Amino acid sequence: AEHRLSGDPVLPGTALLDLAVAAHRLLPAAEAAGTRPVTLDAVFTSPLRMPAADLPLVVVRLRRHPEGGHDWEVRSTTSPTRPHAQGRIRCDDTPRPARLDLAPLHTPADPGTEPPVRASGGLLETGPRWACVERAVPGGPAEEPQLLLTLRLPEGCHEDTEAHPLHPALLDAATGALAQTGGRHLPVAYRRLTLHQDLGALAHARIVLRSGDPAAENDTLVADVTLTDPDGRPTVTVEGFVLRPAASTPPASGQSASGQSASG
Repeated sequence: AEHRLSGDPVLPGTALLDLAVAAHRLLPAAEAAGTRPVTLDAVFTSPLRMPAADLPLVVVRLRRHPEGGHDWEVRSTTSPTRPHAQGRIRCDDTPRPARLDLAPLHTPADPGTEPPVRASGGLLETGPRWACVERAVPGGPAEEPQLLLTLRLPEGCHEDTEAHPLHPALLDAATGALAQTGGRHLPVAYRRLTLHQDLGALAHARIVLRSGDPAAENDTLVADVTLTDPDGRPTVTVEGFVLRPAASTPPASGQSASGQSASG
């Protein structure tokens, strides 16, 4: 297993989002929508453990939402009464944001100022697909730090993107980058994620920390994240990615980190 939490194989939260998008695309209405963007929100309530000796059955459920789109949830035989993640997903005609300026990623690297591309230690252990951060360049004002990344799946894994519109390793590497120095924060919610275009094997990302201090183990972190294609055109935008200290109690089922209903 390439993703372990405290030594146990766990399906990453980003894989649950990928499952939700894949399930949504099976709906007749989604097929008719063609390449329209898809927007979803998500709350994670319990880890989906994947013991090799007894792999659980994983089920994605979609229910029509009265205001449009569908409520979604991921359950498994290891947690029959409580979903591992849930939210709302719908087609969205939101215009794609402007192209990002990636110039800092094309300048010569300065090993003395750039952070390491991979974290060490912490609760999470990851495998080869998560070794996808080629470069990390910090920037932005002190009160709103930013990080630019170059992401590339290892050779032999490029075909993954044909089956995974939101490739779990690429999205996980981007969204978790600001917390990697401490390694003690875990994701609890996405307030809004829009998939404008499926992720490719090569991508760039910009992470903007909105609140919290990654070096403070007790701080909740909130960040906005944009992933782009190689030319800087946004493919995925995230507004309000929330991480909490690993020792914190997760939010109650059905509640987002902002206190709103996860399906609202």
